[in-house]
Formats: sequence, C-alpha cells, structure tokens
Amino acid sequence: MLAAVSGNAQWVQVPNNISGMINSFASINNDIFTGTYIVLNNITINSPGVYRSTNNGVNWTQTSFPNFAGSLHVKGTRLFATSIGGSSSFYSDNSGANWTNMNMQCYSFTSNNTHLYAATGTGLKISTNNGLNWTTINSSVTPIMLVKDNFVLATAGSTLLIVSSNNGLNWSNANGISNAVQSLATNGTEIYAGTYSGGVLKSTDNGFNFTQTSSFNGYQLNSIIADGTNVIAGSSSGGGIFVSTNKGTNWTLKNEGFNGGSASISKLLYANGYIFAGEGSQVWRRNFQNLLPVKNITTEIPSKYSLGQNYPNPFNPTTVISFQLPVVSDVSIKIYDVQGREVQMLVNERMQAGMYEVSFDGSGLTSGVYFYQMRAGKYIETKRMILLK
Repeated sequence: MLAAVSGNAQWVQVPNNISGMINSFASINNDIFTGTYIVLNNITINSPGVYRSTNNGVNWTQTSFPNFAGSLHVKGTRLFATSIGGSSSFYSDNSGANWTNMNMQCYSFTSNNTHLYAATGTGLKISTNNGLNWTTINSSVTPIMLVKDNFVLATAGSTLLIVSSNNGLNWSNANGISNAVQSLATNGTEIYAGTYSGGVLKSTDNGFNFTQTSSFNGYQLNSIIADGTNVIAGSSSGGGIFVSTNKGTNWTLKNEGFNGGSASISKLLYANGYIFAGEGSQVWRRNFQNLLPVKNITTEIPSKYSLGQNYPNPFNPTTVISFQLPVVSDVSIKIYDVQGREVQMLVNERMQAGMYEVSFDGSGLTSGVYFYQMRAGKYIETKRMILLK
C-alpha cells in the first residue's frame, strides 16, 4: 500500500480505515491526528472519532476518544479534543491512548507560549496551566479563534471579529470584516481570514484592519495555512485548494489528482513536509514543495526564451529548474524517464513574460537519468538531469 501514497506530483488519496467525516487535524512530533464524526439521516451519531497515524497517513489507528470529534489542538505534547457541537472536551498526554474529561463545554482551543484559550458555551476562557484551571475573559466569543503573540482574534457574531492586544483583557472590533469568518491563520506579520463567501482577507497590523486578497468566486473557505510567503486555502462546494506564493496577492488553483479535478475541503494540515486535506471521509496528501506553483524571481523581462540547467545536478530528491519568457506564452514543462514516458507535468499554464523557477521533487522515483522539456510558443528545449539517491 505504500506505493499508493508515494506520488508527489498531485494530490493522492491516502488508504485508510477511518470511519466518519474528516472534521479536524493536529500533529505532535511525527504523529498525525484527525477528528471525525458520522452523520446518518442528518443526525450526528455518537461514535469514537479521533484517529492517529504514525506514518504520514499510510495507516490509521482509532484512539479511545469517547465521543464524536469536533476540533483538535496541541499545546506542548498535550492533545486537546472537543466533541462536535461543543458538548464536552478532553485532553490526552499519551497520543490518544487515554483521555481525561475536562468537564467543560467547549467548541475549540488555541494557544500561545503562555496561555491556552477555550471558546466555550459561556464565552472565551483562559488557562495559564495548560487547561487545569480556567478564567472567563469574554462572554460573547464563538468558536473561531487565533492567537499571535499577545494578540487574540475571535468571532463574536456572524460578521464580527474582535481583537485583543493584551491576551484577551481588552477588545476592539476588527475593521474590514463584512462576511462570516470561517478560518484564521498567521505567519510573520500577516494574519489571514477565510470567509464564508467573501474570499481571503489579510491583515498586516495584528488583526485590527483587513483587506480582501481574492473573492474565490464565493467559495466557503474552511481552512487556511500560512508558511513564510506561502498561503494555502481549502474551500468547500467543489472549489478545492488555492495556493499563493506571495502572501495572497496572486492565487493558483492546485487540484491535480482530486476526483474530477475538484474537491470540497473541510480541513488542512501542514506536517512532516506534507499538506494533508480532509474531503468527506477521505484524507488526501501532497508534498508541500510540489504544491507550490512557479515562482517569478525577477521583474526583468528577458530578450529570448531560455530553459536553464537544473540545479543541483545530480540531485536528491529535489532540484530547481529556471526558465525565461520574452512574451506572454502558453508554457508546459514535463519530466520524462529514459524510455520517453511522461513522469510529471511541472508547468501547464499561460504565463506573463519574465524569469521563473519551479521545483521538482523526485522522492517517489528511482535513481537514474531523466529529461525535462519546455514548450512555449514555437520554442522547444530538452535537457538531461540525474536523480542520485
């Protein structure tokens, strides 16, 4: 079964024995966890719902979690889980082997280095001892929360996002929010908000003011990941996965491998070099570097078409290929083995004039000689490269 999940060129469905709909993800060290629930005739069924994988999703083992699972969160090595609907909450200190009932209604958790936050039925609570004792700090907070340093963001109504700069002691309304916030993510100086039908919003002042980056045709954005300049958004209603490499300025649809080229994503996780995506009762994964689209490396416009030699060469397992376009062009770059069989489509899109780089990951291939070919307009160029493991 390992061969079924070795591909990196596209989304690959992970073989699993998971029962229920994927509702949440979390990771501790190299372990991946997912929370699930079962719906029968529009009724949520009370079924154990936290699963653990120790090999990046190849196999899953059901933990002893005593309920259907809502959200998951990790602080240190303690795994927190809520039941769907927020009726109860638990934590485990041994990767799900045993669970402690916190005797607290809770919808979701989040944390920074010093504080743990819980969105409960009676408002936002805070703990400074990893969930042993709690103090209510805001009575109007609903589930969606994010913590960045001492800044806390939380929803407090259908289109209201509130922000605190002092760990929840005082609050202000965030500006620029006109649609229900479904997900939040942060990296560096940016905070990203995925909305119900208003696209992705970005803040560069710790959440006090937001501007829209893209409307995404009204898709509901259930999950966002931010890493460096890269932002990944998972959408429902068949929208699938959108990726930006420049902090949300431009976006590319990356649905290669999904059934029918589209997907309805409930949750995303970045762990162990992979992006994991939940769709219905299935877990999909893809190599993170392979997911990133082509990078524009300079504003200079070249005078001619050119395909550079990959670097490094030989390589193991990743290498970078550069190319140049003097005019707007329909570009394809494909990888072939020595028998001329296509191994991977790296680029297949209409692109503006410029200088670009694209990464190739050969993790799923055997050592040997490969060729990469670029086609753009009437320009065709082929070069040789060596994968040496």
